[in-house]
Amino acid sequence: MLSQRIAWGEERVFFLDQETQEVRSLPLAWTNLALPDPFLVVACGKAVLRWNDLRQLAQFLSDQLTSSREGH
Repeated sequence: MLSQRIAWGEERVFFLDQETQEVRSLPLAWTNLALPDPFLVVACGKAVLRWNDLRQLAQFLSDQLTSSREGH
């Protein structure tokens, strides 16, 4: 690992690609360097969606139903 910093709006890990000798990066969340997601720790694998995700899904479905009733 060369560095860890915010780039492109997210925390990223920069490293040297051994084959090409180019500096590459990955989102920190894709590595074992990221802290565990508190929601996943507390849910212990029992919840399918987070509250905000569920709210967004409900809003999307409501919008689709409204749109279909209006004939769009």
